[in-house]
Amino acid sequence: MTPKQVENVVHQKPFVPFRLVLKSGEEIMVRRPRKSFVSGDEVALVGECRENGSRAAVERLRIIPIEKLAVAENVRDSKRTR
Repeated sequence: MTPKQVENVVHQKPFVPFRLVLKSGEEIMVRRPRKSFVSGDEVALVGECRENGSRAAVERLRIIPIEKLAVAENVRDSKRTR
């Protein structure tokens, strides 16, 4: 995948939920708009997460090298970008 292909999925307007599938098989679903950035050869996602049943949401930053992505796709149409 190229950074431009990933950017087309991540920054679609209006926002469309999307899924990133890593080559390891891990899937990351992004159902609501978040702060998402494609910079060079990495994708950065900032979003809320709850840990250990906590009621408090915390911001979490995850940086993923694009070389580790197998698929980036919109959930609405499931059009795959490889």
